[in-house]
Amino acid sequence: MKRIYSIGSILFLATQISYAQVVTKVSGSVKDNSAKGVINASVTVLQAADSSLVKADITDADGHYELIIPDMGKYLVRCTMLGYEVSYAGPFSIAKGDNYKVPDIVLANATAHLKDVTITSKKPLIEMKADKMVFNVEGSINATGSNAMELLRKSPGVTVDNNENISMKGKSGVKIYIDGKMSQLDTKDLAAYLKSINSNDIEAIEMISNPSAKYDASGNAGIVNIRLKKNKKYGTNGSANINYIQGITPKTNGSVNLNYRNNKVNMFGNVGGDLGQNHGTLNLDRYQNDTSYIQRTSDYHDNKSVNVKAGVDYFMNSKNTLGFPITTNYNDNKWVSQSNTRIYDPSGDFIKTLKAYNTVPGLRTNNNVNMNYRYTDTNGRELNVDADYGLFRGKGNSLQPNYYLDNHDNPIYTVVNRNNTPTSIDIYTVKADWEQKLGKGKLGLGAKMSYVKTDNTFDFYNVINSETVKVLDRSNTFRYTENVNAAYVNYNRQLSKKVSVQAGVRVENTASKGELTRADGIK
Repeated sequence: MKRIYSIGSILFLATQISYAQVVTKVSGSVKDNSAKGVINASVTVLQAADSSLVKADITDADGHYELIIPDMGKYLVRCTMLGYEVSYAGPFSIAKGDNYKVPDIVLANATAHLKDVTITSKKPLIEMKADKMVFNVEGSINATGSNAMELLRKSPGVTVDNNENISMKGKSGVKIYIDGKMSQLDTKDLAAYLKSINSNDIEAIEMISNPSAKYDASGNAGIVNIRLKKNKKYGTNGSANINYIQGITPKTNGSVNLNYRNNKVNMFGNVGGDLGQNHGTLNLDRYQNDTSYIQRTSDYHDNKSVNVKAGVDYFMNSKNTLGFPITTNYNDNKWVSQSNTRIYDPSGDFIKTLKAYNTVPGLRTNNNVNMNYRYTDTNGRELNVDADYGLFRGKGNSLQPNYYLDNHDNPIYTVVNRNNTPTSIDIYTVKADWEQKLGKGKLGLGAKMSYVKTDNTFDFYNVINSETVKVLDRSNTFRYTENVNAAYVNYNRQLSKKVSVQAGVRVENTASKGELTRADGIK
């Protein structure tokens, strides 16, 4: 047993097999009438058939853009910028693995007669701010019939690979926040959680590629903050929606929102759900030590999830507000795969076949209870204090039979394994943030204390003649605790429309203790 003190955070490593992903790119440039590159123009790749969004991004300082898209197909490129007319390029077809160069898009200045002008207020799809990029999906067709994971695939600068690892601008280790609160889940559990969040409940996605001192040191690779909707209308109001998606199998999701607000209180509630199957195939040809492996795999993911959010805000006066929100997520899922691998010797002769099956059911529950206080005044001073308790409970197990057959499909031998992997995480957090105007900029400072307790078990079994035998030297429990105390000061100032400066210092102390114990008692 060992106690470790460090600055920063602890990185959990998991070994898994991954396959190279074939990247398909669309790139080009956006220019004005003087052939000068247009910075921060919004560029979206759309399906040519129905104009549905595939991927979005903005142009760089030279007006250039490059977007990674998931598959081959027929697409359009749409470009928008305040003060210019909307412009399109295409349609064009692109094959998997291509890097398609779109002809330069030249934006024309917008013109309008005063008598024809109607003043409306609508957020742009993509906003560039001093410290982040905001992907506004509320009220957009892009959010229809989708979930948080699918929206991340479309978000600017964000890439989700075939193992559902999330990266931003080529950096791995990106931290995912929900309403400003960092998720502590691993890749598999995080993916399941994001798929359970209905896109109709999301207001915006914030991409913070260079986090300020305000954020935890563990997020230095980048932060993605998913902001959920919060109704601000007065009186009693609500909404309901349901979506139906037809692919290989039908899928559906929907939500119901209710809200009551007056001058003193705001009470809100939301229930959302998701139901359906996602199917996939994998064709893999591998060559190792002069042996060839020709693998064909099909799988499906069966998902059922429910999200509940409820709470109340109490407006003490015009400057002070107390809030008490509670969120719950329940996810019941099952992943099933079957593969057939034909194995050939160095001379090219067929040797044997491996038929592998995998069934992985899982139950996951996320709960979070929050109490918050907010002070704000007309002089730009703002204080936010949050106290949170969050828990995650996961139950997972799998059955993995592997059948080896000779080149005449006669059985050679069989290997059958099971495993059981329950997970328990408890998170306690208290933080305070203060902001105020200072000179021509804004000063921020704050502190945070957090305590995380994690309990993981991995039990491995061999199944021999229908008897399940626990393998003690391959089974273990891992208990981990982490206490982080942090403080920061940050200052930012907008020098011009295109230039801003930001500087800050953050100090973190992390005290952690982990203990891995094998089932046979060896530590």
